[in-house]
Amino acid sequence: MYYLDNKSGVVIMPPPQDTQSDTPLWFSEDKDAPSYPGADWFNIVTLELINILKLGGVSPDKFKFNQLASVIGQLLSASSLMVNSELEGLDKTTNGMFFCVPQGVGQAYSLIYFRNDNGIAVPVAASLGKASLDEIEQKIPYRKRSPFWLEFVARNGLLGGGFRESDNRLILTEGGDIVGRIDTLEILKGTLDVYDSISSAMTKLPVNSGFIVQANDIDHLKTPGLFKKTSTSDYQKLFSLVSDDQVSVRSRSPFWLEFVASNGLLGGGFREIDNRLILTEGGDIVGRLDDYLQRIHRLEQLTTKATASDIAGDSTAAGAGAEPGDSFPEQLAALIGNDFAINNMGIGGQKSGQVAMRIGAKAIYLTVSGDAIPANGNAVTITHINGDSATAAPSVPSADVRFLTTASNSSTYTLDGWIAGIKCRVTRTVNNGIENYTLTALEGTGFRCLPGSLFVPDYALQNHSDRELWIAVGINDFRSGAETASDYDDDVAAIKMNVDAIIEFGERSGRNILLYGINTCNYSNELLHGIRYQRIIEVNRYWAARYPNHYVRGDNGRDVREELISRFNPLSSQDVTDFNNDIVPESLRSDPRHPNANGYAVYAEVGQQFRIKRGY
Repeated sequence: MYYLDNKSGVVIMPPPQDTQSDTPLWFSEDKDAPSYPGADWFNIVTLELINILKLGGVSPDKFKFNQLASVIGQLLSASSLMVNSELEGLDKTTNGMFFCVPQGVGQAYSLIYFRNDNGIAVPVAASLGKASLDEIEQKIPYRKRSPFWLEFVARNGLLGGGFRESDNRLILTEGGDIVGRIDTLEILKGTLDVYDSISSAMTKLPVNSGFIVQANDIDHLKTPGLFKKTSTSDYQKLFSLVSDDQVSVRSRSPFWLEFVASNGLLGGGFREIDNRLILTEGGDIVGRLDDYLQRIHRLEQLTTKATASDIAGDSTAAGAGAEPGDSFPEQLAALIGNDFAINNMGIGGQKSGQVAMRIGAKAIYLTVSGDAIPANGNAVTITHINGDSATAAPSVPSADVRFLTTASNSSTYTLDGWIAGIKCRVTRTVNNGIENYTLTALEGTGFRCLPGSLFVPDYALQNHSDRELWIAVGINDFRSGAETASDYDDDVAAIKMNVDAIIEFGERSGRNILLYGINTCNYSNELLHGIRYQRIIEVNRYWAARYPNHYVRGDNGRDVREELISRFNPLSSQDVTDFNNDIVPESLRSDPRHPNANGYAVYAEVGQQFRIKRGY
């Protein structure tokens, strides 16, 4: 089979002519002239045969005379070779052979026919399945002999109605014989009575009478209705009626534009006098927003930002390694400006527990000689603090409860507070290397002081809501002589517990808190992967995860340790070495441990970035 291949043909197949004979006619030579087919016949036969070749995936070739037979045979064999999957079909056929795969009940196609094309299953035809047939049936309305001589069909295929052949009357699918219902009303017009229930009307009226029933609970009528008595026991509701009191009537509207819901209720509108949006449910919403904004403004005026900060910590907080004015609290206060004040409570060499005790975040229990507080101005020796000796050092630094003690100096430190209801002062002094703690009464004539009495620092009793709290502590808790990272387990636990207590103490006052991480510095066990290095990183990560609103990070996400390291001088060989060891570079340190003025400037810069980001 092949297409017409001479110059008499056209590129596009002409549409078939309208005339078609339903009487079977055949070619004959018995008439005066032999029968001849028209172009329609040749075109349709050609197209039918060509489509068979296409179904088999075969291109027409006029020099092959078995193409149709081959394709038909293959299609028939494909129908007989039914397999469960394409892979099975490929396995059971060779190149050019056909097979079919059933798709299951309810699918769009019942069978899909494939040709084995060099090991690839190529779909060539398909049989419509139930799903497709159902869809076609839904889209093409099917009805038996219609009672209408003219009917209306919606675009979704549903019958809207039509003119009935028997009486030429308009019948609606939704509404029925609308003309008949109007006729009924005409008949009933002027003869209707109003009843309080359907039953009362049915008992009094003859068949075919019309009546109105007012709204009532017995018949569950929300509105009055018009009814017709169709038999002695049956009735038909014709219409629902709406009374005047059920229609909302408004006088001149105050709105130049109003919104009315589909149920007729007014939703709101734009008021003519001031063009303001007024909602039926919500009222003057713009005015209410203005009121809220004014309240917020008043609250902002009442809420003052902190104008000072207390610094709790060790030598880094105190500014060791820098000249006066160059500590990080002083540099940070300068960046904040507006005469921001600082109260630096840092003591060099102190551990986290000692710092927590001094500010009242961790309890202090004192035992004094003679178990009595002396009269005003007199002192007594403190023998024990939290059950431990007030003079002897503990076995490990993190366990030190001597809250005014430091190994860094022999300076005298004091802390005022209350014990047994008496205002007193604790004083630490050092004589010949021996720690001494005394309790001096600042009032009264003396009072009993039982062993382990609670001492509350004055600082813990004050309101600090208008002051920030900056914390830099932890490095001094690590013991010396550790051989493995696990030797620091108790020290790390103490750091976490004590700083948790400091943070909780600050949060109770609603304070803005800056928590600085611990640095890794020029000590062998703090170099990259060193045993103390690992635990310092652990503590910093713990703080960062637990206190993301307090742990200080700059705009680039680095904490202070990371930022200090990143600012190494690439022209300095020692800085490069320090960078490779992941410790604070020499150019930013005054000694192996403490930053210099430039290093503290990084503390201040990153701290201010954090404050601004937090809105402090």
